[in-house]
Amino acid sequence: MDRTTRLWDDPRLALRKSPRTATRLAVVIVNFCQWRNTARLVRQLRHADSIRGGEADIVLVDNGSPTHPLAAKLEKCRGVRLLRNRRNLGFAKAVNR
Repeated sequence: MDRTTRLWDDPRLALRKSPRTATRLAVVIVNFCQWRNTARLVRQLRHADSIRGGEADIVLVDNGSPTHPLAAKLEKCRGVRLLRNRRNLGFAKAVNR
């Protein structure tokens, strides 16, 4: 038996079952001055079963865009959380916020 096979059989490395029945998922979208495209994407994602069923959320990170009327509408959508950065932090910092 090689080392790889033994690792799979090691009970200390076995995945433990979570007390929750459903896995939570967050879809993170980083936006910078593309409110119309972002609103279209959010609209499409909200039709997904996991979003409608409450098993997933949409986290919209605005990376310092100017104020736009669509931002207020998106913020009011169920299952959507809007986080605003004061300035453009770049994609990597925004998505990991």
